Amino acid sequence: MNTMSLKNKLSIAASAAILLVGVILTTETYLAAKSRLETNLSQQVDDLGNTFAASVNYWFNSKGSAIKAFQADPSNDIEIVKGLQQTRLSGEFDNVFYARPDGTQLNANGVVLPPGNDDPRK
Repeated sequence: MNTMSLKNKLSIAASAAILLVGVILTTETYLAAKSRLETNLSQQVDDLGNTFAASVNYWFNSKGSAIKAFQADPSNDIEIVKGLQQTRLSGEFDNVFYARPDGTQLNANGVVLPPGNDDPRK
């Protein structure tokens, strides 16, 4: 019969215990690192979202401020166009227009819309 000596049995048992402890420690380390990574990633995504929201909010507020600053005498077309041009430049808009209740309009770029497509109310 081929029996193992006590020395071999103890060596195998010690090796198995060391291997088991190694697997347990590796698993715990992996799970802890994964948890920290998920937490940090979630925090970075939240921070990025807050930064982006603040940036968009600032953008809207700055454009709104440029538009609110526009004031012109509605009976003076030259003054209206000058005000529109200043608003376009200060707000960094492509174009700004002033629409009258009757559907006519003036814009900062002097664009004349084609008939049938020239009423901003529609």
